[in-house]
Amino acid sequence: MGGRKISLASRVWNTPSLLVGGLMFAVLIGLAVFIPFISPYQPSEQNLSAFLQPPSAEHWLGRINLGATCLQD
Repeated sequence: MGGRKISLASRVWNTPSLLVGGLMFAVLIGLAVFIPFISPYQPSEQNLSAFLQPPSAEHWLGRINLGATCLQD
């Protein structure tokens, strides 16, 4: 019973799968928090004058048939 106590930080640092999983979780939480800044376009937003436009500097993947941005880039 006189075993060494291992801190949580050292356990995470010494377990690669736990470290990678924690980093992936942190990235997903970061994306969820900052998604309004990453993709400012609404899925229902339409611009019929931009019908099937090719890729551009503003919309890297182009526009689809209703003028919405492809994959909400």
